[in-house]
Amino acid sequence: MKKAKLRNIILFVLIMFAFERLLSKDCIPTPPNPELIVNGNFELGLTGFRTTYDTTYIKLGKNIKVTSNPNSEYYNFDSCSDPTLPGGKFLIVNGNDIFNEIETIWEQTIKVTPNTYYEFQYKYTNIDIKTDSNDNLPIIQVSFNDDFYDTISLEQVTCIWKTRKIIWYSKNYDSVTIKFRDLLRAYFGNDAGFDDISFKSLCDVQACAGSDVEICLGDTVVIGEPNFLSAIQGFKPYKYKWTPSTGLSSPYEPTPLASPTTTTTYYLEVTDSIGCSAFDSVTVFVNFPPTAQITTSKPIPICPCDSVTLFTTQNLEYLWSTGDTTPSITIRNPGYYSVAVRNEYGCTDTAGIYVGIRGIRTTLGLDTVDANIGDIIALPLKIKDQENYFLCNYDSFKVKIAYNKTVLFPLNKIPTSSDANTEIIELEGTTISDLLDSLKFFVTLGNSAYSDIEMESFEWNCDKVEVKTLNGRVNIQNICKEGGSRLLDFSSKLYLSDINPNPIDETATIYLNLIEEGRTSIKIYNLLGEVVQVLLNKHVAPGAYKFDIEAKELKPGLYYLVLETPTKRLTRNFNVLK
Repeated sequence: MKKAKLRNIILFVLIMFAFERLLSKDCIPTPPNPELIVNGNFELGLTGFRTTYDTTYIKLGKNIKVTSNPNSEYYNFDSCSDPTLPGGKFLIVNGNDIFNEIETIWEQTIKVTPNTYYEFQYKYTNIDIKTDSNDNLPIIQVSFNDDFYDTISLEQVTCIWKTRKIIWYSKNYDSVTIKFRDLLRAYFGNDAGFDDISFKSLCDVQACAGSDVEICLGDTVVIGEPNFLSAIQGFKPYKYKWTPSTGLSSPYEPTPLASPTTTTTYYLEVTDSIGCSAFDSVTVFVNFPPTAQITTSKPIPICPCDSVTLFTTQNLEYLWSTGDTTPSITIRNPGYYSVAVRNEYGCTDTAGIYVGIRGIRTTLGLDTVDANIGDIIALPLKIKDQENYFLCNYDSFKVKIAYNKTVLFPLNKIPTSSDANTEIIELEGTTISDLLDSLKFFVTLGNSAYSDIEMESFEWNCDKVEVKTLNGRVNIQNICKEGGSRLLDFSSKLYLSDINPNPIDETATIYLNLIEEGRTSIKIYNLLGEVVQVLLNKHVAPGAYKFDIEAKELKPGLYYLVLETPTKRLTRNFNVLK
């Protein structure tokens, strides 16, 4: 038995703990309303109340006594027992026959709360076993502050306890005196028992405004207790009223939406169906979000191949659209970038910026010039047109320039590659003006009356710059196209061979293939245009010739070998090393 009782206690505690966890800290069911009647079960005897009845000798009229068995007090009483506690005590009354006034069987004064409902309850029974013969049944009146409120007539059957309940509204009273009186006033019969007199407030409704909450400005939160509709206990249905109504979706809902712009305390009044009211409050703390800003390390849009660093508000939590969580990011690609920042209250703000790329365009070109055989010409490599180029300061470049080597002999650049007719010069460097570089050529008599000068490729130090190239040309004037001797066979690879070896440290050899007779010269020039060596200068017959260049007579440096015929002028360059 003891183990079962212990299990029941533990189960009850666990259930109450789980129930409380469903409620906020300020909305836990209150204990039952306290009992306001003193000694209502009479276990303390004749104490706690007032009476005008005699308490000494129960056999006389207008007497009361506390007992556990009326028959043991007087043989005319039945052997009734306590209705609640086995062996417990209760009040017995021997009828009143005094007619000058209505005597008070039991009276007690209790402090009450104005405008509150109370429940008064008591148990009663007939204890006179001779009721059938004398037919004097008690008529009991209950009054509140001398206002007759309830009257009961006891039945003939004895020891059958009945319960009587009365709902009383306190109006503006702050105390109440409750009285039991016997209206029958008969000596014989008119005997009754009373027990379990109770007086409790019915108002135990509790308002549940919920726990205080923090939000960010612009957010919305539910206030109240959604699970219990912001009220417990009392008598349903409830009425709700929230004040102030500022920022609420409705002041008359149990769980309204709140979106205040400043920290606000909302007060909830709950009224149940019998008019009992309860109050509670909740504070919504409004935190202001941070201000997200983006600044840049340099003006935007940025130049192609460049980067820019984006900075945002400091001392916060960050999340960029790139996934970075740092206060700043460095980007190189165009696009829209955003950042979300969050402060210690969890409030957020966002900012965004579009990073554009400047459109950079350059048009580079070489001039077209007219020249005579033997002229030295300069062809500038220039920026002919540009858009935003100088804003971005691209100063490094690489370019490949191709030309007809039988027509043009470079004077200030060394070719990097060559085939039968074409040589390529590769240039690279830096520039801060429109002029990138200048090419100097010696114009010779070659296999064509002109030479295109083509830019096969061009690169700035940023491959995203749009580049357009304009080729140049050298037109040779005053070429004798009719009459005279045609001394060179251009169908042969040996009309004028390359110098071998090149560079020269001691001796080099060249070969010449003449197909017609005529005046022919082969001379060697230095960089100043001075003739430093003559290999041939006379009238020659058709045939194959071999010539040696003696390097011992020459200083180290670059030299030009020039073949001149009546209709042709060809050039080869070589270096002398010692």
